[in-house]
Amino acid sequence: MREIQSFCRICQGQCGVTVTVNDAGRIEKVRGDKANLLSTGYLCSKGVDSAEMHYRPDRLLRPLKRVADGSMVEIPLEQARQEIAEKLAVIIARNGAPAVAAYLGTHATFNPLVFRTAPAFLEAIGSPSLFTSLTIDQSAKAITAARLGTWGAGPQSWDTSDVSLVFGMNPLVSIWSGFSMPAYNPTKRIKEAKARGLKLIVVDPRHTETAQYADIFLQPLPGEDTAIAAGLLRIIIAEGLHDADFCERYVAGFERLRDAIDPFIPDYVATRAGIGTDQLRAAARMFAGNGKRGCTACSTGVCMSPFSNLAAHMIELLNVVCGRVARAGEVVAYQSPFLPERTVHAEVVRPDRWWEKSHTLRTGGFGALMTDAGLELPSAALPDEILTPGAGQIRALFTVGGNPASALPDQIMTLKALKSLDLLVAIEPFMTTTARLADYVIPPELMYERPDVPMVAGATFFPLPFGLYTPALVEPPPGSDVACEWQFFWDLARRLGKQLIVAGEALDMETAPTSEALLDVIVGHSRIPLDEMRRHPHGEMFPIDQRVQPPHADNAARFDALPHDVAEELQRYLSTARPDPTFTHLMTNRRTRDVLNSLIPFPNRQETRKRYNPAFMHSDDLAQLGVAPGESIDLVSEHGRITAIVQIDDALRPGVVSMSHSRGGLPGDPIELTAGAACTQLLVSTERHCETINGMPRMSSIPIQIDVPRG
Repeated sequence: MREIQSFCRICQGQCGVTVTVNDAGRIEKVRGDKANLLSTGYLCSKGVDSAEMHYRPDRLLRPLKRVADGSMVEIPLEQARQEIAEKLAVIIARNGAPAVAAYLGTHATFNPLVFRTAPAFLEAIGSPSLFTSLTIDQSAKAITAARLGTWGAGPQSWDTSDVSLVFGMNPLVSIWSGFSMPAYNPTKRIKEAKARGLKLIVVDPRHTETAQYADIFLQPLPGEDTAIAAGLLRIIIAEGLHDADFCERYVAGFERLRDAIDPFIPDYVATRAGIGTDQLRAAARMFAGNGKRGCTACSTGVCMSPFSNLAAHMIELLNVVCGRVARAGEVVAYQSPFLPERTVHAEVVRPDRWWEKSHTLRTGGFGALMTDAGLELPSAALPDEILTPGAGQIRALFTVGGNPASALPDQIMTLKALKSLDLLVAIEPFMTTTARLADYVIPPELMYERPDVPMVAGATFFPLPFGLYTPALVEPPPGSDVACEWQFFWDLARRLGKQLIVAGEALDMETAPTSEALLDVIVGHSRIPLDEMRRHPHGEMFPIDQRVQPPHADNAARFDALPHDVAEELQRYLSTARPDPTFTHLMTNRRTRDVLNSLIPFPNRQETRKRYNPAFMHSDDLAQLGVAPGESIDLVSEHGRITAIVQIDDALRPGVVSMSHSRGGLPGDPIELTAGAACTQLLVSTERHCETINGMPRMSSIPIQIDVPRG
């Protein structure tokens, strides 16, 4: 037996782990690494069970190909590569390079090797058709940055904050929070912050695990985050709690903003959002009056609900009008040792509306968004781009570490699109719903089988100069023929005669570099050499003390508080009536501890746990419906219907149904309900209630009625 330090790559937390490997080269156990300076021994249940993923009997170990009778047979990896390359060449010659697309999901997001290489492959063949899960759950943040502008020195740090305001975010379960709250050992970090005096304000229709630590908890009707944020802004400005000097210097359209939010008086907000006026005023004063440092942020609860782009803009404006940014002379909050050394300035980075000048989709007229993946297209439009005939129609799709058959809205339309492709290649270790539809399924290496550094979407979210590296710990199981994901795309480029350029460096297209060598390329310009990080198996806090520099004298850029389209959305929001009263409930999304969306299958030792996707409801709602926990109900939206099993969650606001998204099998699967999982995407329409810039549909806060089967 030997113990090796590594880190988990299931989610943003990137927790340090100690992995026990036996003499046969098999992982025996994974536990938290107490010597890791950030996670300090914390590891969630998914991380503890991560070794089992490598040895599950249903893990795919050899490529699969669909044959004439519709069944799938195993073939050698070399054969799969050659056949796929030949089919791609035909598609590109016949339909053009944009006909080839890639969808990168959550597990690609946490794998910098493929997250950099798959987009490089598309660029090499001349295709702009990049889609990722980033634009199906939080694309509103990209819209906000490009309409409002950003701050060159970044936000104030969590460690120096005395207040934090979060909308629709539950990092204690999701272990995802962007820059707003540490994702590493989050419960400990919240407790430490509370001990030093931080005040926490949480806005959520459910009294979440994070809300249990809140000083003020607002429990609104789902989908009314715009009203709350605008109401907070109105109180803050009316009471002079904003940073007037900062707004005078750096904010354009401040007076227009003040006039536009005038209708959001506390009584209106309280009625529309279903909260108390005293709560609203107290939250405004805690955030902007008593609190002097600290930011607000939102997550999927906001970004998947109606008016998501507007809500995210209003929420970010709270940071802007209160001047919650890093100032000249302060320590730069996010000093990643993996990024090149650069000077940051206390100034506005001008709004850059990418969708108005980038590649535009044929359907809906949606343009590309700038995300951590680079310029990518809105994923909600992918099925339309596949189904709509004409020049530029997508005919080939690679899915990597994602499951669009269950994750994309309007599952029926999505399945129709995926089945119509000339070539669908799923790079997945298990038979996900997408893999079940694929022409080829390519099994990849899993995380302990590859070297890595803790990067998320090619960046790092650690608010400290922490660096960590892991070697590959074990080989894939004996007899396997799995692909190194990034080398799969390198090999396709080679066979097509294309040059792959990653992180600005042209790769050798005759002999593939090793994964170690590619890591050196990806972080080749980092301020701390990767060789230095390799010397610290538990990770290291590197002595980087970078200070924010004063603004450039010639930089006159300002935040755009109220662009014309934001003003139009605000007026439309004000004129929007409540849902049809025949829809008695609102369905929202939630995270669960044991499952990561649709991607982490249940480990063997969890088989006895509930495997279905419950419809959680308040006990008062169940009593009114005459339904007992464990019984089934039908959830009916204006678009579709699903059947689910109900469970009690009195942390929910009555009138709200809460379910996990991106779960479920294929419609018509001959399986018992308790062995499957209802897919909420069947309730979602891509033709109604969509945002104008990114086509983001209403995937949460969905009006539904509940039918109770009788007899």
